[in-house]
Amino acid sequence: NTYSWRNLTKKIRDKTPRPVASKCTKIADDPLSEIKVYSEDDIIDESNPAFSQYIQLREKVSEFPDVSISVLKSGIKFKINGKRFGEIDVTGVTKTKFDVLVANGDQIKDPTGLLIDISNRKWGNLKHRIVMNPDTDVDAVVHLLKQSYDVSRKSQRWCWHECRSTNEKRYHRHSDW
Repeated sequence: NTYSWRNLTKKIRDKTPRPVASKCTKIADDPLSEIKVYSEDDIIDESNPAFSQYIQLREKVSEFPDVSISVLKSGIKFKINGKRFGEIDVTGVTKTKFDVLVANGDQIKDPTGLLIDISNRKWGNLKHRIVMNPDTDVDAVVHLLKQSYDVSRKSQRWCWHECRSTNEKRYHRHSDW
């Protein structure tokens, strides 16, 4: 007597009770009423002792040219040309500190030793972090984020170029600038 998946699923289907589908409930008339817009207060609030450092950090990072700061459910993202160079992740925010995730950490000079390698975790291009306690130097963190910003900015340069192999003109991305 051989068993195949087809025979087994037939046996299971016959013996497993199927739930009766209930009638569909009416969805709200306004689909936007269910969308939650997150703010910085949802990620880090004034009760955190490091909140004033976050404000200083945000103000200094927002002065970088062409930077965008977006708040999502997962955290506060610092981007240049749509590419993250830093982030305050919601899972790294505690009652007394917050973590700043940094991209391009292997290309950054860190004389203060603030960068912690987290490349064994799955954070995309954010492979280093900085723990921001109330006594962490904000200017040192901004300096590291500025280096990450510069590397990300350089990697996103596009230019009009004549291809050497095909002699056709096209846009391409420069890896170094």
